[in-house]
Amino acid sequence: MTEPTDWGQKKLARVVGEQLGRQQARVNRRLLEPVILTDEYWTGETSYMRPPIARELEIIAGHSAEEHIELPVFAELDLEDVSEDISEWVESYSFDLITGINDRTRSRVAQAIEEFHTTEGMTRGELEELLVPSFGPNRASMIAVTETTTAYYEGGKATIERAEALGIEVVHLWNTNNDSLVCEICGPLNRTAQYGYPKGEYEYGWEYGPPAHPRCRCWVTYELA
Repeated sequence: MTEPTDWGQKKLARVVGEQLGRQQARVNRRLLEPVILTDEYWTGETSYMRPPIARELEIIAGHSAEEHIELPVFAELDLEDVSEDISEWVESYSFDLITGINDRTRSRVAQAIEEFHTTEGMTRGELEELLVPSFGPNRASMIAVTETTTAYYEGGKATIERAEALGIEVVHLWNTNNDSLVCEICGPLNRTAQYGYPKGEYEYGWEYGPPAHPRCRCWVTYELA
């Protein structure tokens, strides 16, 4: 079984980057129009951005489910059932995700416009420059790393929940890359079990699955109890 950053992340980063770039062009065109700060405008932005990003999340989660379902202990599981569960998760989660991304962008746009109106001599070009980080590659990368981790975990979780419904007892184990990039939050969680589930020979360490923070690269593996 692979860690979530082994595949999918680069494609998601590209898709998120493309969507942010297109959003930047749309925002810049209407930057000084009153509509730019309205709920209606940003609801529209969510409808533009959501489908391509949701599609990538579903692909990543589906790949994770396929990896888990290949384990011999889960031979009785039906991938179609798991895929339905994943689709339901994507439908709900992607709306919240893109709405949250756009809420932060909208807030930054409002701050920048306020600065423009209160700074004598500030040009429109300088205003647009203030907003570049909101649409740039660093933000796209952060979103992609974090959401690849999320989707990979959710795909595995959907599989395991189906197995547990059949009476299979499973230990849920947190994994880190165990390298210099592992943070103080995730380091102590490595190879610990999830509260509320069998722990086997391991110590309990966590309640909610990864990501634990933005850019989290952790993942969960499963062992028979």
